[in-house]
Amino acid sequence: MDSVSLKGRKNGYEINLNANANFDDNITDLLNLLQRLSQSEQEDHGDLDFFLNTGRRLLDEPQIQRIQALFDKFQHFKLAHLAADVLDKSQAQTQVRKQGIHAEMSVIRSGQEVVYESDVLFLGNLHAGGVLKSTGSIFVLGQCEGILYAGYPDNDMAVIVGDISQATQVRISDTIEIIDPKRQHFSKDTIALINDLHVLDFDTSDHLLALRPKLYRKMEDNL
Repeated sequence: MDSVSLKGRKNGYEINLNANANFDDNITDLLNLLQRLSQSEQEDHGDLDFFLNTGRRLLDEPQIQRIQALFDKFQHFKLAHLAADVLDKSQAQTQVRKQGIHAEMSVIRSGQEVVYESDVLFLGNLHAGGVLKSTGSIFVLGQCEGILYAGYPDNDMAVIVGDISQATQVRISDTIEIIDPKRQHFSKDTIALINDLHVLDFDTSDHLLALRPKLYRKMEDNL
């Protein structure tokens, strides 16, 4: 029974399928395993949950249905969770978006909120009352008069780089700064970040390598 393996869990069992084996062999071995378990479970413990991992094989819908049909043969066996060690297409696309830098050239008007699951190079126009929100960092090359929110909701390592002098507010993770051009001076080289005291602080972009080395290298690779 080389194509399946079994491990006990607190409330059931974990079954791993060998992705290198033929799927028909997986099905045959899985059925035999379930039959053995059914015979060994003499006492009535109620329903048993099974967590099935298919390894580096991503199952299609007919294959999932074949597996579910096996569990349906056993009254007290329940397929509680089915997982794989690889991503499907939509999950992979989401990961690419998160890891890349998105270039945005649109106009964000008052009352609008635009959210990105990646770092953002903003080349557009953010009107007062508009919100540009990113799970990563924001690099400002456009006109910003609204709210810049990087590191949403809890990414303390995110930064905002560029001219934020006209913005009404900058936020990183759970820290907020109201921008007052009368008492604060910003330039196109400004960098906003959370410092070691977990306070929103300002520096200049020529210090980005020392402050955020991973982000700096990522910028070199993408910009």
